[in-house]
Amino acid sequence: MIDTIVTKNKEKQGAKIALFYGLLFSFFSMIPLTFIFLILLFSVDLVGLVGIGVLSFFLFTILTPVLTTVFPIALWYLGKRNVRSLLKGKTIIRISTEFSFGTNLIVWLSIFIFLVVSGNTFFLLGLIYVIPILFIVLSTLTTFTIGLFIVKKTKKKMKSLYDFPKI
Repeated sequence: MIDTIVTKNKEKQGAKIALFYGLLFSFFSMIPLTFIFLILLFSVDLVGLVGIGVLSFFLFTILTPVLTTVFPIALWYLGKRNVRSLLKGKTIIRISTEFSFGTNLIVWLSIFIFLVVSGNTFFLLGLIYVIPILFIVLSTLTTFTIGLFIVKKTKKKMKSLYDFPKI
């Protein structure tokens, strides 16, 4: 019973770390993208303006609501899973891969499901080929960047809080 409570507390710490750093990273990575988007908005002709209008419609009506609800849930769940994987003795790179691919799978699958349920065939047809490519590219990039950072932070926190030799 006590061991289960301690494990739950460890998992909760891992979830908090993943949530904090994941949301912080995503927030600060969106700032430069917003500026690039604004620069493009004011520096293109009418055809580009229509394309950016379609893109902004997609961002604000589809992507933002899905990301603000699903992304924190994915980070929380997979942050708890990071602790379990550390306790099992898995390597950091393997945990980072599972964390990154899991988070991206949940997010992109949620976007796809949202598009199917909403009946938005315009974006669904356009993204049916793009989503798998984005999933693979972003999962691979985040495995070696923010995913690795979060797993290392989780491992460090677990070592400092719980004198556990296996981690």
